Amino acid sequence: MIENVFIAWSGNKELADELAKIFNANGDMKPVVGGGLPVDTFIGAQVLDQINRCNWAILLVEDKNGAVSPNLMFEWGYIMARQSAKNVHAFLINKSPRDLPSDLLGSWATKIDFDRNKDDLTDVAKSIYDIFKENTKHKKSRIYFDLISNWKNVYVYLTDDLPDTNQEICEYILSGCLAAYYYHDNRVFRHLLSGLTVSEELNSMLLFAKAYVDVFLNSDNMTKPLTHEEFFKLMHIFDSTINRKHNLSEELDLFLDILCYDVYGLACSLYLRNTDIDNTIRSHCSQKAKDCYEKDIQLIEAFEEKSPANICLVALLKSYIYNDMCHLCRDSFSDMDSFLRYLAIAVDERKKLWQTFMAHYPSNTYLATKLEQEYMIALSEQCRYMEDSFMKTMYKTTIIAKYQEWEKELFYTSSLTNRIKKNIDLF
Repeated sequence: MIENVFIAWSGNKELADELAKIFNANGDMKPVVGGGLPVDTFIGAQVLDQINRCNWAILLVEDKNGAVSPNLMFEWGYIMARQSAKNVHAFLINKSPRDLPSDLLGSWATKIDFDRNKDDLTDVAKSIYDIFKENTKHKKSRIYFDLISNWKNVYVYLTDDLPDTNQEICEYILSGCLAAYYYHDNRVFRHLLSGLTVSEELNSMLLFAKAYVDVFLNSDNMTKPLTHEEFFKLMHIFDSTINRKHNLSEELDLFLDILCYDVYGLACSLYLRNTDIDNTIRSHCSQKAKDCYEKDIQLIEAFEEKSPANICLVALLKSYIYNDMCHLCRDSFSDMDSFLRYLAIAVDERKKLWQTFMAHYPSNTYLATKLEQEYMIALSEQCRYMEDSFMKTMYKTTIIAKYQEWEKELFYTSSLTNRIKKNIDLF
């Protein structure tokens, strides 16, 4: 979805309208000029709703009869309470930033000289547009693992009234797809998505998120094949997602595409486990999975270049794709060379993810253990094919020691559940 920018004004609606024309002409953001009349004595629900639907805000601040309009000051405070300060830019018409109240100094503020008797309105609006667009480049990328690592906060956010922007709702839903998997809450997340009401713009994204979770639920967490009916229903949704109109922010569109190609390839791989598929369909489905994984690798590289701060997410996505790709090469194409090459990359990325996660989120021992276990699973598989006996022995020792450590924890948990089972048997 194209991001919305709210344009607040005070006695200079003609400048706000001219600025909106420039945004519309460029098509990079959708302008929303604040409603209401300058003589209004209160802020209507319409204006608050307009603000709530926007990711960014521009304030055209100009003294009116010697003071800034109280309505504009209210809007400014409301915007600052709801938006990150870096997304708010005040343009002070013939006014110095030093004149701002102290509680409003957190926003971008630029003085604009404007003499209505001399200066062209379009030129002034163009200047404001150019300065604003330059400052949007400083927006910090969302660190998606901040959300993925904190499933509780994601759940609380999505069960709230969703008052924030479409951009943030998308970020939470897509991150929730990954978080729910790691916290074994796919069923809870699916139920949450079913009860979620979003804007019409987000319906297709919500439909994809449901389908994403359904792949894991319908396959009992990848332990059984997808049925014919399940697979073709999911395939239709994934095709629609791929062919959608890309109208999110560039970064978020990439994230959605990556998840879509990833889970589409996985769904194909799970469907291939059926024994009653004829050779033509099997060949087509195998190639489709391969195409999805190869496309995903390209998208992840683009995402990595665009958002280097998301190092954990990139490592996670790469480990998924290369792990699925290696097994597809072995099982569907009998290509052992590619299998070993991709498996080695998957092992490296899982190790990188685990170590980077521990460095960035040292208090989250639960998820750190999950990521270490995934690394050990991939490493133990790689050990089966190692030709260097010394390296193989070294890794085997590490893997066995970790396995024994986790086995003790599993035994303790099993002892508790066995006690429950005994009581159930006596019901």
